[in-house]
Amino acid sequence: MKLEDKLIHHREIKSTGYITPCWLWTLHTVGKGYGEVRDYHTNKLVHRVAAELWLPDFKSFLSVLHKCDIPRCFNPEHLFQGTQKDNVRDSVVKGRHKEVRKTHCAQGHEFSLENTIRWKNKRICRICRDKRNRKVSL
Repeated sequence: MKLEDKLIHHREIKSTGYITPCWLWTLHTVGKGYGEVRDYHTNKLVHRVAAELWLPDFKSFLSVLHKCDIPRCFNPEHLFQGTQKDNVRDSVVKGRHKEVRKTHCAQGHEFSLENTIRWKNKRICRICRDKRNRKVSL
């Protein structure tokens, strides 16, 4: 069975709240739920295969991102290409990045407006920073 036929055969078309229905991979998934398909002796990510087959101007050195944020989806209407930086920015904007979801520092202090310092694109807890600075100055 050709790879394209395999993808079409093992999809579930389902509405997930995005503009058009997702094509959900029904077989094996890896990592955070991304579909995986075997092509000869190589495992490939289904959304990358779909992008390579159906996106115009596919570039193998770019990441394949999901507009719908459903890892199992491989509907070409939901896929687009970008750099890894674009991928991280997309996850931050959509609230999926692990750092964006953190509401408290490692010591349990809330990242509030008053208690948060921005430094080199990171959030730093003001209480913890002040404690560290007091220890250093002693």
